[in-house]
Order: sequence, then structure tokens, then C-alpha cells
Amino acid sequence: MNTIKISVRNLVEFILNSGDLTTSSGLKDPDAMQEGTRIHKKLQKRMGAGYQPEVPLSITVPVSYDDVDFEMCVEGRADGIFTDETGIVIDEIKGVYSELSHMKEAKPVHRA
Repeated sequence: MNTIKISVRNLVEFILNSGDLTTSSGLKDPDAMQEGTRIHKKLQKRMGAGYQPEVPLSITVPVSYDDVDFEMCVEGRADGIFTDETGIVIDEIKGVYSELSHMKEAKPVHRA
């Protein structure tokens, strides 16, 4: 059976696609991604016992559409997972490289 693989981010961006045909992420500072990675690692180190950073996740589901059968594999990575006696919590860290007072609401792709 054929398998179609897609990342969680690409799937969410496709589903939420709207507006003009730009591919720009909107980042104005070329160091923003490196700074985001540094901050992620700093936060992850502070999480303590029961926390596992950078956990790969995937799910593969069978799909049947218009007499065509295939599998869809959605892959991604959790920034971290907390595990304790109450269960499992997936941690997703989102940073904003702009003035927070100018934001009216969260970016839809981040919320998704």
C-alpha cells in the first residue's frame, strides 16, 4: 500500500492557508531561528525530572477515498513530554520575535 508522508507543520499550514501567495515567514531578523533554538534548549533544561525534550511523534492511518486506498503518515516532534503518575502532557514551546503589545491574538498556525 502506498504511504503519503507529511509533517504536522506542513499539514496545518496547508489547512489554514489563506491570503496572498507569499512564502515569507515574516521574520525580519536573520538570527531569529537561532535565538529561538537557544531559548527552547534553555527552557527544556529547566523542566526537571519526568520531562523528555524533542520527542519524535508520528501516526499512520489508512485512508480510502474515491476507490483509492493509501496510508497517511503525519510526523512531527514535540518540544517535550511530561510524564508523571497523572499521565502524559505534550509541551509545545512557541516564541514570538516581535513586540507582544502589538499582537492582538495568537498566530493560527501556532494554535493549531
